[in-house]
Amino acid sequence: MRRLFIIAFALIMGLSVMGTAHAATMNAAEGNAVVPKASFNHPRLLAFQLDSANPAKMNLVINNINNIMQYYGQDNVKIDLVAFGPGLKAYLKKSPVKARIESLTAYPSVKLLACHNTMDKMKVTAKDLLPGVKVTPAGVVKLVELQLAGWTYIAP
Repeated sequence: MRRLFIIAFALIMGLSVMGTAHAATMNAAEGNAVVPKASFNHPRLLAFQLDSANPAKMNLVINNINNIMQYYGQDNVKIDLVAFGPGLKAYLKKSPVKARIESLTAYPSVKLLACHNTMDKMKVTAKDLLPGVKVTPAGVVKLVELQLAGWTYIAP
């Protein structure tokens, strides 16, 4: 009898947990933030990749960043935009999206990171970059490290 009670209890608890998990999944699927809610103390950590010299692609990435900041609030996110390969052109003083990149520097929650390896290959120095852009030794490695630290990786 005791064994039957334990089995019944375990089954009921299992169904209860499954119901809770299902409700949380449904909530997330509807676009609502999962606990903990995005806040200053629990910001969403987002690592964006920019690897294209195509201005349309550059604008798409910037639009994604602006949309996320609008959705969560700029104080509730931390965003690292890592540019490497042809995407480094977005950070140059002659960038086709110069004004939009410069507008991102106004947000303390957004970091603009340029790949040093790409800079070397393109013979670009820090003087060639827009103000506010920081240099990281290797863009791809930076993305790997951010993901390992729990950041969400986004490559539009």
